Amino acid sequence: MRLSIRDLHKLGPALCAGLGSWLLALGCSCSAEAPAEPSSGSAVGTNQSTTAAAASPQVTAEAKLRFRTLTHDFGDVDDTDELHYGFEFTNEGTGVLEISEVKPSCGCTTTALEKMIYEPGEEGEIEIVFHPKGYGPQTKTLTVKSNSKGSERIVVYIKSKVTPFVQFEPRAVRFNQVPSTEAREAEVPVTCRDSQAVFGSPQCTNPNFEVQWMSPPLDGTGKLLVKLRSGAPKGNVINKVKLDVQGTPKAGGASIRHHAELVASAAVYGSIIIDPVFISVGRVDPGGRVDKSVDLKLPKDQPFKILAAELKNASPPNLEISVTPKGTGWTVRVQGNSGTYQGLVRGTAVITTDVQADPTLKIPVMGAVRPDPKK
Repeated sequence: MRLSIRDLHKLGPALCAGLGSWLLALGCSCSAEAPAEPSSGSAVGTNQSTTAAAASPQVTAEAKLRFRTLTHDFGDVDDTDELHYGFEFTNEGTGVLEISEVKPSCGCTTTALEKMIYEPGEEGEIEIVFHPKGYGPQTKTLTVKSNSKGSERIVVYIKSKVTPFVQFEPRAVRFNQVPSTEAREAEVPVTCRDSQAVFGSPQCTNPNFEVQWMSPPLDGTGKLLVKLRSGAPKGNVINKVKLDVQGTPKAGGASIRHHAELVASAAVYGSIIIDPVFISVGRVDPGGRVDKSVDLKLPKDQPFKILAAELKNASPPNLEISVTPKGTGWTVRVQGNSGTYQGLVRGTAVITTDVQADPTLKIPVMGAVRPDPKK
């Protein structure tokens, strides 16, 4: 069929209406297919969520060492006892616990640990054997190092009140400011709880001392004479008096051989008095400051000169020495920050003087940089 232009003009409105309807239908058809798009969008959302989860920090398995108790008190004990206890613990963390060190504070305590690695939830026990020494109330420590998160270093405590089987009075002998050309002596009463005890012969560990019975033991009681010989070397001279005693510590118990000890020491000087005889730093906290001194003087307060002062073999290495006048004498000071150093504080202060009989003084420096075991 052929249409003229006039016929097309007549059909225009109808054609426009039909075209509009067709376009509308096409639009509805596209809208109906649109829900398929969220499938793609949903996959993107999942990927984003997965990526976010992967980017977030993962929880790390960590060990956590926890002791059932941090202190055990043995109460009243004898220095002849052998005491046992077990510090029980659990790995309460989610990671493997690795114990690297178990260190007693003194030789009177020994430890035993079955193994060093513990799984999460696993229990263990540090067994201790304690041999009391000394007199009166005592506290010993046990330092446990591990990979426990936030508590890599834990200190447990052993307490007791010790009664000695053999008692010396005084408990230690100290001779202060002794010229090296002179001797000293002291009387020391000795008492054993067993009046039938048999005493051996006392012995010295240092040849600059000697010891003998002044009054032989009778009914568990005697008296020693402790002597410092003349000519002892300058400085802090230490000796132990050892005494073996055979007796029965407890009624109805077995007889034992007990080794009793008395410490005897002396501060010996040449021409110049060093007070005290060494620079005792004691314990310093990590990052803390070392600051200790000694005084030098002549016996009759005569003036003298210090020509040089040097600190040798110092640790920590940043310690410094200084010398300042004090009356007719001098003060020698060692000081400095410990920084990151942990360990023994050691060194020798070498002082050069114009005193002909004492031209060179060597003063030991002693101490330790370590954390407070009670914290």
